[in-house]
Amino acid sequence: MIENTLKEIGFSSKEIKVYLALLKAGTHKASFLAEQTEMPKTSIFDILNSLVKKCLVSKIRKRHAYYFTAYQPEKILEMLEKEALAIQGKKEKINKILPWLKNLQDITSPKPLIDYLEGTRGLTEAFEDTLKIPNKNIVVYGSVGAQAGTLPGVFPEYFDKRVKKKISTTCLIPACPPSLAECSLNDKKHLRKTYFIPKEMELPLEINIYEHNSAFMSFEEKFAVIIRSKVIADCLRTIFKLAFEGAEKYDREIRNNIDLKEMQKFYQNWKKVRKNGK
Repeated sequence: MIENTLKEIGFSSKEIKVYLALLKAGTHKASFLAEQTEMPKTSIFDILNSLVKKCLVSKIRKRHAYYFTAYQPEKILEMLEKEALAIQGKKEKINKILPWLKNLQDITSPKPLIDYLEGTRGLTEAFEDTLKIPNKNIVVYGSVGAQAGTLPGVFPEYFDKRVKKKISTTCLIPACPPSLAECSLNDKKHLRKTYFIPKEMELPLEINIYEHNSAFMSFEEKFAVIIRSKVIADCLRTIFKLAFEGAEKYDREIRNNIDLKEMQKFYQNWKKVRKNGK
């Protein structure tokens, strides 16, 4: 367990072997550790110097030899904190040059970038991608029931994350019960404009169009494809615009038959069942 944990946070197998031997033995020369670990002395020196750089081991010269001592294990936490700060600093530097990097990329290229993401993790990453740019609008075909059924750890909490980033949506939604409840009760709160269509038009697929991206999430087959192309995104927006106009008739008919009290009751029960089922 100890070895696996140390490996997960970045220790090499040889570093683990030497570090644990030094923790047990106390202060010693490299030659002693070479005997204990059955590794060449030259390799021991390289590994010890690596641990010294990580501030996990001290190095003291006495007469004509170097002696090494492992610091208290809490130093590992300090090392991880320093690494986290360094990564944060690198992220901030990249964020500063990101606009220039994006300008270098030819978004009108005839060869669009395509991301293929597998499994529930891939679907989750696809939905996270839609939240990267705040203060925008996402055009959506989807189903709340399919979202929550496939990704219970993501929905409906995703809606709150989207609202925090001030990202609105314009949606074509089949009128299944979870979608009817969520959208009729929370559209304003969740910055969403919904056009209901008959529930017979529900498919195990979601489409999200945002910026120059078109994401297709297949809940049944558990994968997502994101096509990064302005031409394709603009084309799909035009098709959806026509679909929204055609859906207005269905939307009026469906909304005229919604009982908000019944929807509220259904929504509370549905959320309770989902919470217990997680």
